[in-house]
Amino acid sequence: MNSPSPKSADTGELKVGARLTLTVGDVVQGGHCIARHDGRVIFVRYAIPGEKVIVEITSITSKVVRGDAIEILEPSTDRIEPACKYFYPGGCGGCDFQHIAPAAQARFKARIIAEQFSRLAGVDIEVSVSRIEPSVQYRNHMTYALSPRGTIGFYGSRSKRIIEIDQCLLASKAINSSGIYSQNFRGVNISAAQGSTGEVTISSDWSVLQGPPRTQYEVLGHRFDISPESFWQSHLNAAEVLVKKVKEFSGVLPGESVADLYGGVGLFTSFLSEMVGSAGQVHLIESSGPAILDAKRIFRDRSNVAIHEGRVERELSRISHLDRVLLDPPRVGAGEVTMNAILSYSPKSILYISCDPATLARDAKVLLEGGYRLHHIEGLDLFPMTQHVETVALFLPA
Repeated sequence: MNSPSPKSADTGELKVGARLTLTVGDVVQGGHCIARHDGRVIFVRYAIPGEKVIVEITSITSKVVRGDAIEILEPSTDRIEPACKYFYPGGCGGCDFQHIAPAAQARFKARIIAEQFSRLAGVDIEVSVSRIEPSVQYRNHMTYALSPRGTIGFYGSRSKRIIEIDQCLLASKAINSSGIYSQNFRGVNISAAQGSTGEVTISSDWSVLQGPPRTQYEVLGHRFDISPESFWQSHLNAAEVLVKKVKEFSGVLPGESVADLYGGVGLFTSFLSEMVGSAGQVHLIESSGPAILDAKRIFRDRSNVAIHEGRVERELSRISHLDRVLLDPPRVGAGEVTMNAILSYSPKSILYISCDPATLARDAKVLLEGGYRLHHIEGLDLFPMTQHVETVALFLPA
């Protein structure tokens, strides 16, 4: 990291460009560490709890002050040398924690989950986060930004500036060797997806430019052929890990009626339909048109799968009876209306899979106040080197 000039360090003034010597506290939601100066909270990137650092202020608003740790005066024992040449203050914003040892990343993420539940759900919990290998070259799906030259890259942190790249530490080996970084593109959405066969599909605005038109994934003997527009778990091992958690904690029995909310192409539905058997029913609800088309193709021969296209809260009201509910909403969470709609069925269990601890905690509060208890919660580090974490939470009637 760049060293500050003697004149600019420790000015004491809180303005953009000022440099302050600070000791940072806990990592918080968003991937920053907390520091304080003259009574104001500063959100610091590139630091680790307990470190003494020189922070350069990067932005100030009436509510939030942000800065980057540009020099580490007293490093944490959890600090490692970032492996990516684009990870530095002002560089690529795709990663948050490349300077932190993977085991410590998982530990900090567990603290974030617990803090969000304490603050937003009003309950104190004990939670651990399991590391899921690999921690680099693990992404089987990448979405890129385009520079004015048509070269792919990523946005800088909280910036519209695009950092052009010639490789990504997180992308799978197959994607990194696909030739995507040497090409010029037109369009808005540039993506690359690697299937279970190792083949890579490159798309521009969902039009396939290279590779198979559909990506094939195989999970525990189940096959999924999906289009470039449809969502799929980004970690190479995420789908299998999450399916195993669903089978372990959903409690689904033969003959039951189960809802798979925000079900996408039906990753979980595929296994739930086996669990309920011919006498049961799985209701897959999804609002994405491309995902619905994929799901209809995947489940065209499954008579115990009902596919509902539309907003979850609306489609949920069309179902007469549910024994159990599984939901895996996007980062914004499900929201109070949907959570209350779930409660109206008094399900035997609610299994909530979340990629955002804050929205999970907010939605959990509705369930806790609605007569349910948190029976089990665990974190899965499916997004190493970033602030993000997957959480699996099981709620049962109190």
